Amino acid sequence: MRTNANKHQYLLLLFATLFLLISCHSSKPKEEHQKQLVVFCVLSPNLSTQTVIVDKTYSITETITDTTGISGATVLILDKELLDTIRFIESDTPGFYHDDTNTRWVKPLASYHLLVAYEGDTVLATTTVPDTFRITRPIAGETLHTSSLPIFTWTKSEGSKTYFIVPLQADTTDTLGFILPLITTDTFLDMNLYKDAYFDSSGFYRIKNFALDANRYRYEIGPPRIDTLGDGIGHFGSETFDTVRVYIIRD
Repeated sequence: MRTNANKHQYLLLLFATLFLLISCHSSKPKEEHQKQLVVFCVLSPNLSTQTVIVDKTYSITETITDTTGISGATVLILDKELLDTIRFIESDTPGFYHDDTNTRWVKPLASYHLLVAYEGDTVLATTTVPDTFRITRPIAGETLHTSSLPIFTWTKSEGSKTYFIVPLQADTTDTLGFILPLITTDTFLDMNLYKDAYFDSSGFYRIKNFALDANRYRYEIGPPRIDTLGDGIGHFGSETFDTVRVYIIRD
């Protein structure tokens, strides 16, 4: 099981490796490498703390470690309607910036602008947060049998591009990036079609459903995966989610 710090280091190393490949692919062998900002942020009204990861592309001659990341960047998010600016403060992990407020300021259906500036380079991007929603079936605490699973249903999330449904064993730490999600634009899903893949044993499960904005949709399943920023390399999107915990009996 990874700690939060280990997760941060793992993600940063993952992004750095990805963008090293991008850099090497796009650069000519004898050309001097031109560094570009790399930014990753997913806003969610479900979370009390929002995070922006800031890094850069790497040349083939540079060494990438779990402590890479840009320090000293200016990271701001502007609320388009309220004209309110949230400043992000760098954490102890290089390249990881967190908001400096203790309130849940990300609002459903609101639009936000991201600005990241460092040594003359600037990244700008925009996202509109999908509305919150609620899973209506299964019910939290319900006991289900794989021989007759109900149709999973939820209320509609306005502004969402698609839904990602992720059934997880209750004691696992895997999230959206590590478990293959079930994708639909409907507000229902027949889990009987997938029960053998996701419910292979009896036990407690968490059913997580993510409503993704257009940027998240493009990043996860649509081209291009590596760039959903208006200007720059990386990803700025938003999502809302709901979770229920149930007990599954494998018949």
